[in-house]
Amino acid sequence: FFFARHPESDVRNLLYYIIMPFDASRQPRHLRALLNRQRRRRQERLMVVACVLDILENNNDCEEVIGRVIGSKNVPRIRKSVDDMWSELGSCARRAYRMRLHTLKRLHSILEPFLKEEFDVKDRDRGKTPNGDIPNILRLSAAVRFFAGGSIYDIMLSHGIGKQSVYNSAYGVVDAV
Repeated sequence: FFFARHPESDVRNLLYYIIMPFDASRQPRHLRALLNRQRRRRQERLMVVACVLDILENNNDCEEVIGRVIGSKNVPRIRKSVDDMWSELGSCARRAYRMRLHTLKRLHSILEPFLKEEFDVKDRDRGKTPNGDIPNILRLSAAVRFFAGGSIYDIMLSHGIGKQSVYNSAYGVVDAV
């Protein structure tokens, strides 16, 4: 309705039309309640219009980006050793991994040649690995923790690796076995 009558108007005029400021304090008491209700309705309409405008504005910027955006910052991660993680977990470590530390190390010694073959790190096309390579025992630890029911986000934080690296570790260990 408003745009049909005023096609040259901009968003500011639209918002002014929706709000239409008025002073309710100068009105008689019985009209103040009515005016306050009208003001609240106008404010609600303003919020709806602001949300719609925000959606319309952001939809124009949506482009499908595959992979990492050029110029984006690297997330710095600090890799932890399995022994340090185990000592931090204390008595909960056996429950979290569903095995003992020496069993995990023994499993790593058995699977080590297959893990090396599976997670053979090749040179990257663009630059070097920003946070360094992920050791195979750390990958095995993340996979075992994942299979024991650990949360992806907890594994990311405790191991110092990314979300996709946790999934890659789990699938790689399955392939190695």
